Amino acid sequence: MVDILGKPLIPGLNAALSDFARGDVIEYVQNSAGTPRYETSSFNFFAQDDWKIRSNLTLNLGVRYELDKPLVDSEDRVNTFRLGQQSTVFPTAPRGMVFPGDAGITRSTYQTDKNNFGPRVGFAWDVLKNGRMSLRAGYGLYYDTVISETTLQFLTAPPFAIQPFSDCTTIDNPFSNALCTTPIPQPFPFTPVKPGGTFDFTTVAPIGMTINEPDFKTPYSHQYNLNVQWEFIKNYLLEVGYVGTTGVNLLTRRQINPAIPGPGATTGNTDSRRIFNRNNPQNAAFGGSVFSGITNQETSANSNYNSLQVTVSKRFSDGLYFQNAYTWSHCIDNSSGLRSNTRWNDPRADRGNCDQDIRHRNVASYIYELPFYKDQAGPLGKLLGGWQLSGVTVLQTGTPFNITEPNDRSLSGAGSDRPDFVGGTVQFFDPRNTDAANGGPNRSFNGTGGGTSTAATNPFFRRIGSGNSFAAGAGRFGNFGRNVFHGPGDIIFDVTLMKRTRIGENKTLEFRTEMFNIFNHANFGNPNGSIGSANFGRITTTRDPRLIQFGLKFHF
Repeated sequence: MVDILGKPLIPGLNAALSDFARGDVIEYVQNSAGTPRYETSSFNFFAQDDWKIRSNLTLNLGVRYELDKPLVDSEDRVNTFRLGQQSTVFPTAPRGMVFPGDAGITRSTYQTDKNNFGPRVGFAWDVLKNGRMSLRAGYGLYYDTVISETTLQFLTAPPFAIQPFSDCTTIDNPFSNALCTTPIPQPFPFTPVKPGGTFDFTTVAPIGMTINEPDFKTPYSHQYNLNVQWEFIKNYLLEVGYVGTTGVNLLTRRQINPAIPGPGATTGNTDSRRIFNRNNPQNAAFGGSVFSGITNQETSANSNYNSLQVTVSKRFSDGLYFQNAYTWSHCIDNSSGLRSNTRWNDPRADRGNCDQDIRHRNVASYIYELPFYKDQAGPLGKLLGGWQLSGVTVLQTGTPFNITEPNDRSLSGAGSDRPDFVGGTVQFFDPRNTDAANGGPNRSFNGTGGGTSTAATNPFFRRIGSGNSFAAGAGRFGNFGRNVFHGPGDIIFDVTLMKRTRIGENKTLEFRTEMFNIFNHANFGNPNGSIGSANFGRITTTRDPRLIQFGLKFHF
């Protein structure tokens, strides 16, 4: 037995402990501390008018204009990629890597989106002309602002900062002792280079980048609704409505420098197969490969949400309030946020249930003031009066989870790997089960074969190939979709018992007992969806158990 660097194990220790004792590591990453300061400005204008067409019908019209300037660093410490362009700001940078001040490169590296007009229209109709039933509808186009997370990658952007890494190395001298990556001299301490200065970019090759799309647009959504409200009994209200949203130009990330698989391809030669390194005349000067992955932050994602919402409520009267709200909805997108990753060659392959998709959700809330001794007269009134019971009950179906391939079986270095689906109907089980027939105990679905090279014994899924090389059958994406299945739902009863005791004319002592998940129901997390894990299909987490807290407050 040997450790990760091929050294004999220390007697009495397993491989992991032997590595730890020697300071041998698979990967070592260190970065310099970037200190950016980002600035932006926003200008917003709107006009709105209400037009009372009839005594019982009102039309709302409006329009809004938003100009959100891009985020810019106070010292322009950012970079981006333009194929074939040579930087004049940093002439030693590889061709394609450019900076603010180079031809066509703005301070933010993308253009300002100036056409953000958002119309609004809606109406309210008192159907029965007595204030007991109303029909309302509305539509609006709403713009988002670009989040600051799009700038985080520049914290380690060379030559303003660096984040070198070494694979298969030792902790005492990680950069020069690397066995699986090109050894480099000790790069720290690091002094940031200002525009026009000199920096040896070959010392941080292959260069990985995360950039902003040159055609970066402002994300926006169409939001629309139609609902009817009916007071069917005094203080009791029924609301039934449709609510929908269509998201356009939403944030996502996509690899634009993928590796192309073919004969001889393995995960060990990914960078040499990347499209911007193929036949690149600068490869030799940069240690064999100029660039690593180039992640594009772009606004190419979209979403669609539709829902039926039904609410029954009672206004607070006679010491009682309650509301029960039910939502039946479905959300579809091809990326659920900036930290998602869409398939480099076919973003449609990631179209599926949103990460936040909850098909059914029912929330009941209530407040009940106990009716006796409300005046709190006498000792018995002080003891038994002023009690209030309230709570929130949530019943909902689960959120989606992904079936993923943890290794780069597509040999693309681009992420978004999933296995093949070979057919059949996937059954789901109570995770409390101890049956080992489905790959082990606590399985939500059959996880047989998880963690093996092919998962050949699994009745539903297969890994792509038997290893991380073209010769072993890798080199393509699996056919299974994104977020196909939903995990377990939640049943949560939260209850609060409160006692208010009046002391004199203007003082009150309030005691609260708050009980969360009062019945201690086990609300399970999603199962492990990684087919490369021995825990494939297994649920190993739960949400909070019963929690009880007390509070005492004195009002004066």
